[in-house]
Amino acid sequence: MTTINHQGFNQRFGHPKRPKIDWATLSPDEKRRLRARRMENLADGNYNHGVPPYGYRFKRDKYGFRQLIPDPKVQAIVCDAYTMVLYAEMNSYRELAIYLTSKLGKKFYPATAKKLFCDMRNIGYYVLPPELGGKHIKATNFEQTLVPEKLFEQAVRRTLQECW
Repeated sequence: MTTINHQGFNQRFGHPKRPKIDWATLSPDEKRRLRARRMENLADGNYNHGVPPYGYRFKRDKYGFRQLIPDPKVQAIVCDAYTMVLYAEMNSYRELAIYLTSKLGKKFYPATAKKLFCDMRNIGYYVLPPELGGKHIKATNFEQTLVPEKLFEQAVRRTLQECW
């Protein structure tokens, strides 16, 4: 059970309770400053958000920033899935979901498999939320991506051309 004291600190985990930013109440200068800082952090490879994307975990650098690194077990399975899609061993997101469920032991549905499969973070791109412009930013010091970029592009292109 988590308790909050009168100063707003989370006593169980020891970090301050962070309020959600209300973009509607910020001045244009504050919005521009926050956007610039978040984009700078993302371009540097620092992950500013909560839970890491599927297949990644955090590694703290010497300054305490969170860097995303692939989970080796998941990376091998996901790379195999992209290869199987590319060489027509799988022909639907349903088959992909069944494969991922059998290998990873976690239930995947076709929509979840599609979301994982088409996620640009698999090749080192971050997608900003709509209030920050919705741009794709390539992280410059991404240690290693979950899937090689060429494999990702070819496999996703195949799924789009064949209208899965």
